[in-house]
Amino acid sequence: MADIATLLEHPEDLKFAFQPVIHAHSGEIYGYEALMRPMPFSPMDVVNHCIQNGCVDRLEEITMMYSIKAFLRNHLEGKIFINSFPGACMSRDFSTLWLEEVGHVIAGRIVLEMLEYTDLKVEVWNRKLEEFERGNRGTSNTSHIAIDDYGVDSDIDLARIAMYRPTMIKIDRSLIEHIDTDPEKQERVNRTIRLMQEKHILILAEGVETREEYDYFRSLPIDYMQGYYIKKPEIYP
Repeated sequence: MADIATLLEHPEDLKFAFQPVIHAHSGEIYGYEALMRPMPFSPMDVVNHCIQNGCVDRLEEITMMYSIKAFLRNHLEGKIFINSFPGACMSRDFSTLWLEEVGHVIAGRIVLEMLEYTDLKVEVWNRKLEEFERGNRGTSNTSHIAIDDYGVDSDIDLARIAMYRPTMIKIDRSLIEHIDTDPEKQERVNRTIRLMQEKHILILAEGVETREEYDYFRSLPIDYMQGYYIKKPEIYP
């Protein structure tokens, strides 16, 4: 069995699953989240390996390049949601290669999802924003920066909004499960919606897994939905 280091040396062999994100009210496809499937390992096995071995920047490069290549190769429509580490970014040389190979093609179609697995580094974050804007030039499309797992801790959530200034949030699954019968979750989500409307931030409910959850969120003024009830992630060649 190959180890993770060997796997990362051959990123062209990595598989990606894609899960659709839909418009909450029309049901039309808005885009797809790219999910690495580094078989026989789990994504967290790879993340932990890279954190422990100081190669998170390389994982960021691999994800940014090869998820988009798979997305384009399979002619998927709309935006591509890509998980990104706040403490990692592509090197300048790699970002130039990235722009040449996929960046110009995917311009304006990326939703960069900020994860919590590494600490924010201001200089790295500024470079990431620089590369993000560089990749959007020359297009009328709109890319987004999204906060993943919003709603777990209100203080942390507000701090993340202040740090990242996102244009989108993804409501955490913990607030979505059985929301149709849970008044406390309903009130927390309603507070979130009011706050995001004040800040003009788009709202995505992720982890929608039942018809009841789906129907409940369709009744709310949110923008997008994602989850097993809509469609499970599918591995593409």
